[in-house]
Formats: sequence, structure tokens, C-alpha cells
Amino acid sequence: MLLEFDSNTAHSTGYLWEQNGACMYIGGKIENNDGAKGTNDYKYSYGRVTSSREVGYFNFTNSRTALCKIGTLAWGFKNNNNVQWPNTYLEDYESHDVWKAASMLGVSAMYRGTLSGNTENRKLTDFSDYDLQVKHKGNDLFEMYDLNMQTVLSDIEIYGLSSNDESRNVFDSVFLDVTRSTVITSAMTFNNLKFHPTSVPEQHRFKHPHVAHCSARNDLWSFPYSPCRIDCETNCPGTTYGSQISFFEIQDGSGVDVEGGAILGGDDREHETVNTHDWWKFEDNCTARFENWDSGGFMVCPTYGHRTAAGLSFLDIGLWHQTEGYSLRAYQEIVPGGPEEPVRHALNGTMYHWGNSSRRLGMQYGIVNVNGPCCDIGWYLSLDNGPLNKLAIWDEFLPVKPVKNNGLVFATSYPTGTSLVVNRCKRASSISGSYPGWDEPTCTPVNEETSLQAILEANSAAYFVDTTRTGSVMLIMKFKKEDSKQVSWEVGGVLQPQYRTRSNLDWYEIESSLYGLPQIMDLPDALESV
Repeated sequence: MLLEFDSNTAHSTGYLWEQNGACMYIGGKIENNDGAKGTNDYKYSYGRVTSSREVGYFNFTNSRTALCKIGTLAWGFKNNNNVQWPNTYLEDYESHDVWKAASMLGVSAMYRGTLSGNTENRKLTDFSDYDLQVKHKGNDLFEMYDLNMQTVLSDIEIYGLSSNDESRNVFDSVFLDVTRSTVITSAMTFNNLKFHPTSVPEQHRFKHPHVAHCSARNDLWSFPYSPCRIDCETNCPGTTYGSQISFFEIQDGSGVDVEGGAILGGDDREHETVNTHDWWKFEDNCTARFENWDSGGFMVCPTYGHRTAAGLSFLDIGLWHQTEGYSLRAYQEIVPGGPEEPVRHALNGTMYHWGNSSRRLGMQYGIVNVNGPCCDIGWYLSLDNGPLNKLAIWDEFLPVKPVKNNGLVFATSYPTGTSLVVNRCKRASSISGSYPGWDEPTCTPVNEETSLQAILEANSAAYFVDTTRTGSVMLIMKFKKEDSKQVSWEVGGVLQPQYRTRSNLDWYEIESSLYGLPQIMDLPDALESV
């Protein structure tokens, strides 16, 4: 643990290392190449090269950076529930004339910051030798870069980002989400943002980069179990799936002038996706903003102080049992390469808002994660190949603040006459050796309620089977994190949930007596809104 790091300054990096030269760097290793000691011939090992790295607590106070490719870069740390969050914490921080003010992976926060991309110093002669804007296509002050990030930025003042020159591919922006991957499992929450009204015009404040799914990083679209691997442009046209489930939350609505708070979700619509349209449009009062030649734009929706985002993962574990011959022990068995990698056990279907079939998310990419609006917006799942024998659901992240209906409400339909068993399963305590050698998970029945109203009022996970539907029965579930299992931390008045690794999460298993039948679409009525 770092005991004190106060009132330090650093400047002038990025000349030799144009890609990631940071003024303050936490993690990683830079050293001379073999036989090149004392020269400018360097080699770099990134910040996660050591498998045994343990978490530290880095609280930088009153730090100043300038003339940097990146002001402060922190690689993030190995998860450890016994240390203080956030792991990297910039307090009373300033960064000026930089391409990125900070890049902080893992669990991090910035509280009371002053950031600028371009100041009047740009007019000085020394700057003419190194034009950051031309070399790096404009300034991007802060990017949601990594998977499993949890970032809070509160009380931040921003200046000097207005460059817009399409002919040079130069566009300044302040906050960017991640759209170049097949998935996003991170969250970034803002509070009390103060954009200078003239030096940071609205279109430069938030950026949602337009990236084609067939251009996803590391050629993830081409992996063996990806439905896109053959003729990607035909089967998976348009934006990445990660782009479609990406979001920001602004707790107080600052920076977008939405009183009571706002969610900014990727504004990916049916003309640029396989099936997704208006998934982040909570209501008609939402507005499409921040779209330009360099950004696909966000759907900006009010939270009224009681809405948020939530995330679940869905897996066909009936197929797992058939192919592997034994029970699922833990998440990492079925998704060994992590959430970015397409898997054969992912679902193929569509998630809808209750009561509105035009607001939907296409799940055709072999990815298990779903992020979406919560909690006066119910989620309804319709599967292309009909109900599954065994469906598993992980609650990736759920609200920590008071929300409508006390949690996320989910539904899916089964044929009339179906018998359902709903259990909550816990990973075995003994996981030594190979996966088949792990102990069986412990599964217990989930509380069954007798009405939708009882589900909405429930203070814990519960389910209800509605047998009054015409031509089907509907399973309705409430997902709510138990208070004893919900971990959070707070910075600058923002309460942030701490997402644990999936290997430590319980999951839900739904077993159906009837399955493999034609698709059922029986959309429930919309929930009462806030």
C-alpha cells in the first residue's frame, strides 16, 4: 500500500513512446533491450505481466501532469476483497495539454479534477514540433478502456476540447465508451461534471465510436463458436455487440442538463445492427444526442433518481450437460476465454422491453452478457429455437441504490403444460484440480410467489409462473442482490457497486419439462414507470 503521494508534478512524455507514454505510470515495466543499456532502445512489459501481482491502494493527492501522451496510467490490479477500494484514486488532480488525462483500469476514481486537452500554451513555439492532434486524431481525455472496470469521476472541470476537422480525421472528445470489443462488462459513473461552455461544445463531451462487429479487436468475430465467423458482413452486419450494450451513468445529470440523473446508452439502431433497436430508450422522453461523423451517439434518458443499468449473463447449460456429461461447477468452465470470446452455449434470441417490441436487443453474436435499463423496464427473452431444457442466469451487476420494484424483473415464455424448477446454485468450495474433479455445486430452491405484484414487492430473488396466459405459461423472475452479498464503495457522493469475478458468483438454473419447441413470443404489458 502506498502511504502518501502528495503534491507531485510530471510533464513531457510521449515523444519516444507515442502509444502510451504516461507522465505517471502505475504497473508495467519499461527497460532497455538486451545489450542496449544506456540507450533509447527500450522494451515494455504491460502491467499485468506478473501473474502473482497483488492489489495495492494508490491514493495520489494534489498531482499535476502536463504535456503528456497520458497524464496518469494505472493498469489495475488483481482482485482482492480485503483491500480498500478504489485501488487507484486521484484526488485534487490536474492534467493539461494531454492526449489523455488519465487511463485507469480496474477499480478507480477521480475526485475533484481539472482537465484540459488544449490550452493557450499550444501557441508557444515548443509545441509546434509535436502536434498531438495530428498524430493521435484529436484528444480523448478519458476512455472506458478495459473490461470489468468500475470507475467514478466526480467534481470534474473540463476545458479545451473543440477541434473538429474531418479532412484530417481529428476530433476532440472528453469521455469515450468501449465499442471495439464483442462485449463490455464495465461501468463508469459521473457526478458534478463541469464542461466549459465555449471551449468544450456539447458534441465533444461524450463519444460512442462507431466500430463494425466484423472489425472487433483481436478478430473475435472469427473465433470457432462465433456465429459471425463465416461471411461476417452478411451474418453480423453493423456495430459490435459491445457497442449495443455500452452505457454511462451520470448520477446528477450534469453535463447533459437532465435533472435527477441520466443514463447514456449506445444509440445503435436497426439500420446499423442485426436486430437491436432503441434498447437504451427507457421512454419517449429520451433524446438521441452526441452523434457526429466521429460518434454513433448516445440515447440520453432521465433516471429520476431511481433508474440505473443492470447486467445479466445467460447460458444454455442443457447443452453443456449434453456435451460435457456432468453438471456445471462454475462460470469459468463454460466461458474459459472470458466474456469477450464467443461460446457455443450462448443464447440466440432477442431481449425486449416489456410492452414495447420495437425496443430490443439482438442476441446473435455468441456472447453471454446483456446490459440494459433497470428497473421499471422489464426484460423479456424470446429464443429463436424455442425454450431451453436448462437455462442458467448470472446476475453480473445489480443496483445498490433504491430503485423501482427493488430489482430487475425478467420474463420468458414456455409451452402450456410446462413444469418448471428454479434453483439458485453456489459454486463448490473445493475447486482444486481440473474442472471435472470439482465438487458438485450446491443448489437450493428459489422462493416462489403467487402473483406479479408479489414479485415486484419481493425483497429478495423470487419467481412466479403465470398460467393465465393464452397459449403459453410465463416465468417471471426478480433479480435482487442480497444485502449481505452486495459490496459497494463511495467516492464524491457516488455509490458504486463492486462487481465480483464470476467465479465467486452464484447463479440461477431454470429447468423446463418442455423445450425445443417453436419460438414463443408473448410480450407482457409494460411495468408501471417511475
